[in-house]
Amino acid sequence: LDRRTGNTGKYCYEIGMIALDNLAYDEAENAFEHVLVKNKRAVYYHVSQEALLRVMYLKITEGKMSGENEIKNVETRYLQVINEMGIRSESVKMVRELAHLQAFYLNAPQKGMELLESVIAIPALSKKQSGICKIELGDIKLMTGDQWDATLVYAQAEKENRDNETGYLARYKKARLAYYTGNFQWSLAQLKVLKGNTTKLIANDALELSLLISENMDEDSLSSSLQIFAHADLLSHQKNDSLALLSLDSIIEFHPSSGLMDNAYYKKGILLENQLKYTDAVALFEHVVTHYSYDLLADNALYRLAKIYDYQLNDKEKAMAYYKQIMVEHSGSIFVIDARKRFRLLRGDK
Repeated sequence: LDRRTGNTGKYCYEIGMIALDNLAYDEAENAFEHVLVKNKRAVYYHVSQEALLRVMYLKITEGKMSGENEIKNVETRYLQVINEMGIRSESVKMVRELAHLQAFYLNAPQKGMELLESVIAIPALSKKQSGICKIELGDIKLMTGDQWDATLVYAQAEKENRDNETGYLARYKKARLAYYTGNFQWSLAQLKVLKGNTTKLIANDALELSLLISENMDEDSLSSSLQIFAHADLLSHQKNDSLALLSLDSIIEFHPSSGLMDNAYYKKGILLENQLKYTDAVALFEHVVTHYSYDLLADNALYRLAKIYDYQLNDKEKAMAYYKQIMVEHSGSIFVIDARKRFRLLRGDK
């Protein structure tokens, strides 16, 4: 169709975007690569170039591409495109993604921070773009252990973006940082505001963290298991998964009566899933579903199980069973809409 309609790349680009929306990353990559074979003056060349980088970014962050050489090749492609376009407002999204890859996947946080700082210095940058970059910069500073600077950068992003989604996200990051460092009361105060006055996604995250803290903070005078769990969360953010797993194991072994047991098993499952240890992750998520079906994380664990069987283990029958379980047993879950969509698609509905 593309050849018959003038080789503009329109149809290949559109089918690439459909594939991307449906998480079919290999098909999306092929479609965008087809457009890029054309002359750089082709109408859909530059948007396909940006979309292809997005596909590669998602493959890395979702664990579908993990080889260091592969990630370095993606970094090179990002740098080539950014050098062509220049560091300006139109390339902010790509710069932020590249900085994230450098810091969290290539062990080069300094490069990521320098890249973000060069973008933040652009005078024509909108407050929203500046805020998004500052939030990413704060995440990297937190990852390197510079908690004070991370707080300052989040505060700047919030101040520049009062009463919009970027400002709400910055406030959530501040609240989460306070939780990481054991300042639970202050974190709860911030989360209380976010639960009702922000977008649905941030409100859900704020509610989830708020419940985690409020239900476990008074467990004992020192909130010891909550402090251990918060520290494990921080270690996970800092890509120190081995120590995070040890911290979670200490909760399971030494605090068996803690209300955080389901959280510890669930968090371990996420860390092992990120390490591509899908069989071990499945066992942990199934443990949450079986032993903590009454708790808040049951539908999260079911959704994780469904996604692993759907996209990683290629067992569509089991994936359908877990999607169906979400719809039947957790009708109020935020995952119901996606579960219904995937269930019908796997069943073969037209």
